[in-house]
Amino acid sequence: MRFVLVVIIAVLQLRAAPASADEAADRDEAAREFANGQAADRKRDWPSAIQHYVRANDLVPHPNAMFNIATDYERLGNLRLAAVWYQRYIEAAPEAPDRAKVMRQLRDLATKPTTLTVRTIPPGARVLVDNSYVGPSPYSGRITGGAHRITFEHEGRREHRDISVDFGEPAVLDLTLRGEAGTLRIVGPPGAVVIVDDMPAGSLPTTIELAPGPHTVRVTSYGYAPFDTTATIAPDRETVIDAKMTRALGTLDTSKKIRAGYLVGFGGGADVRGSGVIALLDLGVQAIRYDAAVRIGKAGGFTAIDFVVRWAIGNGRLAPYVGGGYAIIVGAEDEAGSGSSTTSASGYTLIGGLRYQISSGDHTSLAAIIESGVRWNPTTTSTTAGDTNGTLVPVMASLQVIYK
Repeated sequence: MRFVLVVIIAVLQLRAAPASADEAADRDEAAREFANGQAADRKRDWPSAIQHYVRANDLVPHPNAMFNIATDYERLGNLRLAAVWYQRYIEAAPEAPDRAKVMRQLRDLATKPTTLTVRTIPPGARVLVDNSYVGPSPYSGRITGGAHRITFEHEGRREHRDISVDFGEPAVLDLTLRGEAGTLRIVGPPGAVVIVDDMPAGSLPTTIELAPGPHTVRVTSYGYAPFDTTATIAPDRETVIDAKMTRALGTLDTSKKIRAGYLVGFGGGADVRGSGVIALLDLGVQAIRYDAAVRIGKAGGFTAIDFVVRWAIGNGRLAPYVGGGYAIIVGAEDEAGSGSSTTSASGYTLIGGLRYQISSGDHTSLAAIIESGVRWNPTTTSTTAGDTNGTLVPVMASLQVIYK
């Protein structure tokens, strides 16, 4: 039993040894950082001194490092951070002999005098601080730290603002006096950025109080050309600007939802070169001004399968369109019946025409089209002699139904 206890104690000592070694290393490093901080203090390099003291305190927290950090922040004029570190010093050393002195120093930092700047629209208002007249606006003067009431008097009107100043930080108070300002209301694309007199003023829709007189207004939004105007503000009145922005070239109108639908068309026509009557069927999809379809047509004993893409030029009810695609043509028996003759060909198609929108609803629309084009077949194979290479010039009309 005694042997077991000895082993346990030895193991615990071995485990504690690295921790003790680490702590010793931290203390040594903290001492070096603290000494470096003192050296920086002697050179009046307060920022570097603070960095060294903070590193020393991170390694081994100590009231002396905290006090020195607070003192250097005070020397730099950052009284708020100085107060933070003085408070940490008091909490870390509650029995410190200078505790009462540091507490008084904290109160002095919080109430240290600072500069108060007051600007009004329009200028010339009487400014009172805690009911004592200090001068007309714009006004700049010294004020003690703490809570204060600032009063403005102008043309029989009286307004108040309550402020609190701490740690010697300058206080700035801008006020548009009621009864003098007008209101500018701007409407337009939601979220557009508003700039008034070269200063950001929020996003649309917005309402802004402004001094009477002319003001420059700019409204910007991605995808739109900037909207610029001048607004003349009248006292106690609302001026409304409708920012009618135009979409910039080369940008996509994301405010509109793209509607796509299935296309079914049927119709007929003729080949002006005399290949016979054409019967056709269209199956495809349509979105915005584009459609892609598989068109099956039959004329003169041949069946043609066209893969075409069409683009309408314009958004009018009657709009021209152009397109192109690829064609596969399969032939049947020859008219003489002298034998079985099968021909297959492939080529290209160019088309153009007019589309007339007969009706357009939420779920279906109906359109009539008339088109002409050129189909040429550079590649032809046949089971019989002869060459069916050639060019067709069809003229066709069809009725399209689009299911959205």
